[in-house]
Amino acid sequence: MERSPVRQLVVIEGRPEWRNVELSPLKPKFLRVRTLFSGVSQGTELLAFELNASPDLPPHPLGYQVAGEVIELGSEGAGGFQVGDRVACYGAPYVSHSQVVDVPYLLATRVPHAMPLPHAAFCGLGAIALHAFRVARLSLGEVAVVIGLGMLGNLIAQFGRIAGCRVVATDLAQSRAEIARSVGIEVAPSWDSLVDRVKGFSMGNGADAVFLAVNRCSEELLRRATELLRLRGRLVIVGTADAQLPREALFAREAELIVSRAGGPGRYDSNYETACVDYPYGYVRWTEGRNVAEYVRLAAEGALQVTPLLTDLVPVSEFAKTYESLSSAPEKHLGVVFDWREESV
Repeated sequence: MERSPVRQLVVIEGRPEWRNVELSPLKPKFLRVRTLFSGVSQGTELLAFELNASPDLPPHPLGYQVAGEVIELGSEGAGGFQVGDRVACYGAPYVSHSQVVDVPYLLATRVPHAMPLPHAAFCGLGAIALHAFRVARLSLGEVAVVIGLGMLGNLIAQFGRIAGCRVVATDLAQSRAEIARSVGIEVAPSWDSLVDRVKGFSMGNGADAVFLAVNRCSEELLRRATELLRLRGRLVIVGTADAQLPREALFAREAELIVSRAGGPGRYDSNYETACVDYPYGYVRWTEGRNVAEYVRLAAEGALQVTPLLTDLVPVSEFAKTYESLSSAPEKHLGVVFDWREESV
């Protein structure tokens, strides 16, 4: 098919800009997808502005999660996908805020027609949150604490509830706390209240796992989070937080520190992602691709509530104003999706 330039959002000298990108010939085992909606990852994308402010750096593509329609299939098979399929796709550098993306088929999953495509555009955040929940190794009835109720924290708390854990969360932003309550998450209004609820849930022993789903994390917050744990509990750091470790608090509980990495096994493995060599199902049950599919399944079936999380559905042409608002007033936004339908090729 004809390959004309497509528009893509990039960072140039710390600012979001359009650029035109020539499409390359489609690789074997890849899908070409027309983007209809793309989800914004606030922490990652705002950090990209800081890290790419120098004029000496090349343009840096923004975004890593889209929902759209398959328009072309690569050779050597495409995992059973068909032209016209509605799909959710995750993973830079293949996926970005772009009119068209070329995606390895292992990083795509079909979206049921009953599921709104804007909800599927959060598939990357969904996979990241699901992988974070999995590495905590929680089971039915265990106590989980989520600190930070942005998209990742909200999704982690919902996964915990779905899995039968006793979950309590907290956030300084009242608006995010209210959204969390609206989807059935128990939210502590203060740190003292959080401590009391953890004690009540655990008969005074402490939480089995604490998730830190925040963009920036002080040593004081890490210490207080660790003190919520039971002996040999697990502290899971999610997202972009940079942390100074409180050794004494970790030592006192012989706590396990886990830094969750992206959407699951397969991420950053070119053999898995680019060559589409899947990990054996019996040995690696939850790859990044399977986590994407599970997020879509849970959201499509209504077990995971996404509608209250979608606070901003904006035409992609308003990207500059959107990023400015995300930077100046992040607490006013939770789930942000760009609508590409007027830009579709």
